[in-house]
Amino acid sequence: METKQPTPKKQHSTSFKDVLYDEVLLTEEEMKIVDTEEFQSLRKVKQLGACCQVFVSANHSRFEHCLGTCHLAGKQMDILHEGQKELGITPRQTQLVRTAALVHDLGHLLGSHMFDHCIAPALGLSKDMQHHESRGGLLFRSMSRKYALGYTEKELDLICSLISGTPLPGHPAWMFDILANKRNELDVDKLDYINRDSLTLGLTSNRLQVTRIMKRARVIDNRICYPAKAAPAIMEVFQTRYNLHLDVYNHRVVHSVECMVRDILLVMSDVMDWRALFASESHEWRKLNDNVLDFLPWLIQYLSNEPDKQARLKQVLPIYDRLQRRQFYPLVQELLNTDKSKSCEQLAQELRVDAHDIITRCVGLSSSIEDPFQHIYCYMKGGTGKAIPMSDLARVKLAPKWPFTQLTHVYNRRPLTCTS
Repeated sequence: METKQPTPKKQHSTSFKDVLYDEVLLTEEEMKIVDTEEFQSLRKVKQLGACCQVFVSANHSRFEHCLGTCHLAGKQMDILHEGQKELGITPRQTQLVRTAALVHDLGHLLGSHMFDHCIAPALGLSKDMQHHESRGGLLFRSMSRKYALGYTEKELDLICSLISGTPLPGHPAWMFDILANKRNELDVDKLDYINRDSLTLGLTSNRLQVTRIMKRARVIDNRICYPAKAAPAIMEVFQTRYNLHLDVYNHRVVHSVECMVRDILLVMSDVMDWRALFASESHEWRKLNDNVLDFLPWLIQYLSNEPDKQARLKQVLPIYDRLQRRQFYPLVQELLNTDKSKSCEQLAQELRVDAHDIITRCVGLSSSIEDPFQHIYCYMKGGTGKAIPMSDLARVKLAPKWPFTQLTHVYNRRPLTCTS
């Protein structure tokens, strides 16, 4: 008679006290990543970028968000393993998903998403360097070699694919729904950052029911599905995301600060030749964190022997001084419309302003899917086991529609004038 061998337990070596989950446990393998210069630099990249200029308690970093996302990714894998042994989930698969979640934001730089939206295109960076997901993947491959982390090339390919949400042949499609779900955008990354952001913003009423959503998730037809009774909690995820984007992430003053920071950084990047940083195999670009802006006054003094560069930096010093005194670019106009196809250049032509005076963002329930509920599948308890689109549920049909909205802010970037 064969005796069933117990599933080997993950050996956790270190615990972190966390504001959301009380305790986050990391394995020895994960701690080898955390205890590197590259990962520790995430402490110097604010999760919400310029939002702290308006919402003063929003000073949390990408560091703790990555730890929290790793925790949730491991939890989701454990739930699926315990509930569906037939999936054959191995401890190594769980570890690789956790690792991908841990390093998924390694490529974020100063200003977080603002860098990808405003600075990277202006620098003319290659496609691999324009987005934080691809930058992070390249950096982690380099770290794996540098610190002898022990990942094979196939494992590194899987980790990078999990970060980008692009299914990799030879691996189950449902695995790519966990961290960066391109099918419907319901993933552990979103569950962590919405709850973490809401807590630091003081919006405690926004607390998502993460456990209710995750604990009875099942794989049906090679996709992660949820019990129908979790539909209200899932709807709350996307509605909360919508409100955060409209009221916080794209607040008129936040956009004003981003405009000012962009104007400074574009000059600094040209003077200091940031393009060379991104071309270097040493990945020195990772040092461009949120502290860089405060080096401007020092740089002006340091470049005393290079008067041309010094003169260029002095041109943006008044903008830096205005930031310190909270004299932000004033808002001239705010526009909301459902035509999300217009570019900044088209809007600038219509409004007869400079394209650099405009920031425009599309705000919806998700970043790219008009109705994510059509792509989230649910199952009925005691039913046939067949999954149905969440949008077919009566309670979802009765919910109000949340169309994509293009939010446009126009600013006056002219210098302040003193009046007597």
